[in-house]
Amino acid sequence: WEPDLIINCAAEIYTPDNMFDANIVLVKDILEWLRSRLNSNTRLIHLGSSAEYGPMPRASAETDAIRPIDMYQATKGAGTLLCQGYARQYRLHTCVARIYSGYGVHERPHRLFPRLYESFSLGYGDTPSINCLVFLWAKINLSPYSTLASKSTIYVPKSPNLINVDITNVSSS
Repeated sequence: WEPDLIINCAAEIYTPDNMFDANIVLVKDILEWLRSRLNSNTRLIHLGSSAEYGPMPRASAETDAIRPIDMYQATKGAGTLLCQGYARQYRLHTCVARIYSGYGVHERPHRLFPRLYESFSLGYGDTPSINCLVFLWAKINLSPYSTLASKSTIYVPKSPNLINVDITNVSSS
């Protein structure tokens, strides 16, 4: 079995004791699986997090250094660094998408999308706007993934020993 693309969406964001295994060990296991198939064209998109940057006084850029201040930020950053290291050392087709305001099942109520949903449900907004918001989110945020999946995510700019690994911030702005 050889998939064309693996998108790693797994993460632990709430329980620090579980973050190491979910955010680092799992990423290493995926990368080792890819490494064991060196002649494979399977690509990996690893979903990082905007939180990897730590507190920023301005909008973050893909070239900014990460400065984590908690376990979540540190473990997600470590997963990104593993992707970069494996891609460069073993020439794996890997990239990282650092997402902003991701949403999934069991999302805590204080987060962006549950609060928006609650506001619309209580009549503080126009309920049809939820469909518009979800459609716009999918339209905006899925197009970078298809771009990332279709291109070669490693390349050799000047030296055969230097491989760059794409990091793309995916946000609404």
